[in-house]
Amino acid sequence: MTIVSPCTRAPGRTIASGSLCIALVACSATASSPGPDAGSVAQSGSSSGGAVTMTQVGSSSSSGGNVGAGSVSSSGGASSSGGASASSSSSGGNGGGVITGGSSGSSGGMTMLGAGGSGEGGAADSAGGSGDAASGDGGAGCPAAAVFCDGFESGTTLGSAWTIDNSVAANTVAIVSTKSHSGSNSVHLTFTATAGTTFIDEKMGVTAKGTVWGRVWMYPNTEADNGIGPDPHVVYIEAEPAGFTGHSATGVRPLNTQSGKIAINVDPPDTGPITNIVLPRGAWHCFEWEISGIGGTGSVALYMDGTSLATDTGTAIAAIGEMRIGYEHYNAGTTTGDLYLDDYAIGPMRLGCN
Repeated sequence: MTIVSPCTRAPGRTIASGSLCIALVACSATASSPGPDAGSVAQSGSSSGGAVTMTQVGSSSSSGGNVGAGSVSSSGGASSSGGASASSSSSGGNGGGVITGGSSGSSGGMTMLGAGGSGEGGAADSAGGSGDAASGDGGAGCPAAAVFCDGFESGTTLGSAWTIDNSVAANTVAIVSTKSHSGSNSVHLTFTATAGTTFIDEKMGVTAKGTVWGRVWMYPNTEADNGIGPDPHVVYIEAEPAGFTGHSATGVRPLNTQSGKIAINVDPPDTGPITNIVLPRGAWHCFEWEISGIGGTGSVALYMDGTSLATDTGTAIAAIGEMRIGYEHYNAGTTTGDLYLDDYAIGPMRLGCN
């Protein structure tokens, strides 16, 4: 995906275009409504040759109602009927923003990005599609280059983009409001002493070939040990074949620990660099990772709080279909563990921790 001319729609929010070169022109017309619900949206689009040029971006506002603060925008795809961009906002209500993957076709494409919130997405209407707050809410820090991001603010359950991979019945995955990096919510995963996997999985931003960048804020709290000390091998972030559950023998693991120390692991051959850094616990930390050369020979890089920790180069990277974030430990122990996840994002370039 090529990012061209992000256009600011709300403080801290930008719109990422699809694969076409799309020019976003200045916003002008404004409509307002005193009513209790969403205001109207003005939009237009035109086509010239193979690319769509966006000309007018409308906006609407309301002093109250049930939509809630947020912005929704869409960009046209490769379409003779053109695309449209729109923005809607409200000073009250329960609405939030959403982000879903873009698409293209005769009706135009659509990428939606909102300001986050506690309810459903803001009002939007476009031939390209409509927002699904269950797919991802954008979060408080959704990067402009993200194909998909989620701050887990849209409700008390995971959105439809996610699946749960839990091989231990006693382990739990829940949206909680007791701790968060931003907004109100985060994902809380708990682990018993039983060996096994507990992950949340998504595949919206994973590419079959090429390069993918990911980012997540993680609060590792306690670790389920092996009865002696830190488990010899724990997996926290893994790219794997689509639909795989349980232990993967063909995973790309940008974040592991080997006897408590941060490491990269690619399987096969089940090796990778091990740092001298013990995974920090009891605080939020931003982890970023890059997987390049997918489906061939490539590299894996890991960053924590913006600082490079390790890189594994010249290694075979198997075809992958999804990313999963969570916890897998290989040896039964005596203690339980837990961690929190927030502000996940994935895209074709580095996303940053802001």
